[in-house]
Amino acid sequence: MALYRFKVIIEDNDDVYRDIDIKSAQTFEDLHNIIQEAFKFDNKHAASFFVSDDYWRKGLEITLRKEDLALTDEEVRLKVDPKKLMADSNIAKYIETPHQRFVYVFDENVQWTFLIEMMKIANEDAKAKYPLIAKSVGNPPKQYKQLNLIKDEDPADA
Repeated sequence: MALYRFKVIIEDNDDVYRDIDIKSAQTFEDLHNIIQEAFKFDNKHAASFFVSDDYWRKGLEITLRKEDLALTDEEVRLKVDPKKLMADSNIAKYIETPHQRFVYVFDENVQWTFLIEMMKIANEDAKAKYPLIAKSVGNPPKQYKQLNLIKDEDPADA
C-alpha cells in the first residue's frame, strides 16, 4: 500500500513543521488526529481540510463534524460543491498531483491554519503503525493564549 509523506506547516511560521506519514487508504480524520497530536492541540474544536491548488486557494471542504456538512445560503447560491465528512473521505481519492496541497483550519474562533503539501510517495514499513510523526521541527505555539492579568495594587493597602 502506498504511503504519503506530508509536510504540515503552521501558516506564516515555516520554522515550525511536522512531517507526517499516512497510508493512502487512511482518512482525513486520521490525518486530523495525528496533526492534533503533533502540535499538542486538544482536539476540542471544529476543523476542516480544503483541497488546494498550487497557490493555496481553498477548494472542496472536508469537515470533521456532521453538523458542519450543511451549506450556507451563500454557498448554495454560489453552487459550491457539497462538503465531505473526514471519516468518510480516504486521502488517496483527493490526491491529484505529486505535490498535492491541502489547507487545514482548526478552531473557527482562532483560525489555526496549516499548509499541507505531499512531499513523497513511498512504500509503507510493515512494522510501523500509521499515521505517524516522521519528523518534528520547532516548538509548536500554545493552542490557547493565556492572559496574565496583573492586579493594580491599591496605594492605601501599602
